[in-house]
Amino acid sequence: MRGRTAILIVAALLFQAGAAAEVQEDDPRDRLEATRAWRGDHAAGRERILEAAIRERDRYAVGGRRPGAGMNALVAGSANAFVNVGPTRADFAVNGDTFHEIDSGRVRQILAHPIDPDVLYVGTSGGGVWKTSNARTPTIRWDPLTDALGTTSVGTLAMDPSNPDILFLGFGDPFDVQQPGLVRSTDGGGTWSAPAVLKATYPVGTTSTLELTAGSVTDIKVDPRNSQVVLATTDVGLFRSIDGGTNWTHVPLASINSRFFFMWSLAYVGNDSWMVTGVSADIDVPPNPAAAGVFAIWRSTDDGLTWGYAAAALPGGESTAGVAGRATLATAPSTLADPASARVYLLTASSNGTSQRDLLRSDDAGLTFLSLQVDAFHAPTNPNADQRTLDILNDQAWYNQALLVDPADPDTVFIGGQLSMARSRDGGRSWSILSDWLPNNSENNNIDRPYVHADLHAFAVGRTGRSMPDRTEASPSPAMRARRRPPTSASPARTTRASSPTSRTAWSAPRRPGRRARRASSPAGCRTTERACEKARPRSST
Repeated sequence: MRGRTAILIVAALLFQAGAAAEVQEDDPRDRLEATRAWRGDHAAGRERILEAAIRERDRYAVGGRRPGAGMNALVAGSANAFVNVGPTRADFAVNGDTFHEIDSGRVRQILAHPIDPDVLYVGTSGGGVWKTSNARTPTIRWDPLTDALGTTSVGTLAMDPSNPDILFLGFGDPFDVQQPGLVRSTDGGGTWSAPAVLKATYPVGTTSTLELTAGSVTDIKVDPRNSQVVLATTDVGLFRSIDGGTNWTHVPLASINSRFFFMWSLAYVGNDSWMVTGVSADIDVPPNPAAAGVFAIWRSTDDGLTWGYAAAALPGGESTAGVAGRATLATAPSTLADPASARVYLLTASSNGTSQRDLLRSDDAGLTFLSLQVDAFHAPTNPNADQRTLDILNDQAWYNQALLVDPADPDTVFIGGQLSMARSRDGGRSWSILSDWLPNNSENNNIDRPYVHADLHAFAVGRTGRSMPDRTEASPSPAMRARRRPPTSASPARTTRASSPTSRTAWSAPRRPGRRARRASSPAGCRTTERACEKARPRSST
């Protein structure tokens, strides 16, 4: 990222708009339980949904470039089955006070093209994958890429570092609708492969086995030196492909006390070395991201073929792992040239998921970690009524976790959590709060921070030659525009600056648990329950 301006994009969650006459409090645990009660909590058998969708797609040429031979084309004004007719936006919301901000649906992943600053991808919780090819124009056009795949429930989205036209899409939002399957595109999302259903086999006793189907893909990473090697974390374990995603193999893992884990995060740490995190789970009940579990971490030095349990790398070893839960890994890309000193950050929740445990840092590719004491017992340099401590994840630590390292500066780190976004410019030693969910609410003394809605889930850094177009509802969040500055004593390399609330980039959000919220109007016609919307919102091509 040296020699050019970068832009930071953030994703959050937008609560579902209810009837104007009813005011209800929002809680992600309640929503998760309601979804599982409604749709069931077993992923096995749900692959039949994709099979039926493929038959209907081929029959009617849904989502195709043009009708195939022998197919009955739908009579429509576009290549998509549905065309948005509006409404296209919600101009304000009411949450204690009225605030004039535009939000969108919850986002699982944001991808920025490494060469073309006009190309962005957004993977949404329930609205599928969207792409724009004119991100720097005054009016951004978003096109849906996955309407014909049979599901719009997204677990994660990944890009091959060696070829930005190759994308991997894992189905199944871990906090919402489960859907087995993982697909691959080699043309920037224009077409997708048949879904691969990931199945893990575990021993039961001494003579039998148990086969489990992954209902949520939580992370995917492609080896930057060998595109044939792809790793994926799921709610039933870790998977590996050595043929570019065509075939997948379950990789068994074990800690001191468990052999079954809800897997969360992957990081490439140089050469053929990787790290992965998970949380111990009960194999006899359906995977549940909100369930309490013990943190586990592994390291591989043979490109993911074999893994060693690595809790000894933590300060305190197994005792530290035993009080932690879900965790997110992030590598400093600028340090990977020398794997012996590659920097890795590790953001951890408590084992019950109700608070942030710590942020840890490794300067030797994950062989050893040190605690940075980023927790409820330490404060940012600019605390406010909503964020008095460095417990950024807060009581939804099991749910909202976002972590990013500046690609050009290993000392610049971002954390996204429940109500705020925080940044360190000195390798995690000190932190400042960059945003607040309701900065101009009469209950919080008008906090002097830009508006960014709560529950942050993803970050991305995108290349751009100038500032992004004016505020969209695509799903990322108020912009944090990275700028080159002269070196400072706190950070010898590159630093970043938070932009104003009117920054020109995308944004989104949900409601803060425990506070009453009511939307004035709701964007409709944007996919399913969760939506991604463009400046007015993403539109189907016509």
